[in-house]
Amino acid sequence: SPSARTLTLWVDAVGFEAPADASFAVDLGDDPQVGDRWPLDVHLTVAGFPVHISGARLVQEESHLRDGIEQETALTFDFDPVPDQNGRTLQGVRLLSSSALGSGGGYDPQTRTIRASLDLGQWLWVPSGPIDVRVESASVLFHGPWTLTWTVPGADEAGKAGVAPLSLLIRQRLLKSRH
Repeated sequence: SPSARTLTLWVDAVGFEAPADASFAVDLGDDPQVGDRWPLDVHLTVAGFPVHISGARLVQEESHLRDGIEQETALTFDFDPVPDQNGRTLQGVRLLSSSALGSGGGYDPQTRTIRASLDLGQWLWVPSGPIDVRVESASVLFHGPWTLTWTVPGADEAGKAGVAPLSLLIRQRLLKSRH
């Protein structure tokens, strides 16, 4: 409202991408195939959160593009749910490997489960043997709420001096510019 004297900003949560430094290896064996699964028991500390990775799977995913469907291979990792800590939620990890073209992932807030994968692209072959995987960064959500209240600059003076509300001034300028 043009007559507002104070404004309040309410923030429920704030998310940050934080650097992380953790790594592990996955041995895919001699002839890995789409559909293969490898049990893992990897325990890491990522951005102060205890993380357990229980397995990896080699999957084929479809990407829907403008000019058709593209098949891509990915090595997906099974994360156990990560509990919140001190008003913070770990919502994701970004993985890197010299054997991958990139990484993907997501977060399910209902189960508190992180999804992370290494994108192998459209390679006709899948790397075999041990693959070194590095956790490059973590997505962390800090829970509020926080509020910030401030006085609108000049609000008191505008009321005392009889200054027209901003919407009226804008309308007057628009009318003048048409003539």
